[in-house]
Amino acid sequence: QQGGSGAARSAKLFLGGLTRNTTTQQLREHFVKYGRVLDCVAMRHPDGRPRGFGYVTLDTVAAAERCLMEPQVIDGRIIDMKKAVP
Repeated sequence: QQGGSGAARSAKLFLGGLTRNTTTQQLREHFVKYGRVLDCVAMRHPDGRPRGFGYVTLDTVAAAERCLMEPQVIDGRIIDMKKAVP
């Protein structure tokens, strides 16, 4: 459980089903409305082709929970989202 100030943990989310055109910048712009985005990436193959998934790390677990409570539409597609497994 969370204690006093400074005890809040960040939360990393897996984002699946991204379109081939979705960029890291688009992900950052989408998730900033839920909280501070600590890290964000749309994964790509070494040759630059999109892999169709990515990750976002938000500053609090509460912010991540808010994201998970509603469908997220990025680049015109409802994405698959779940807590990332460490």
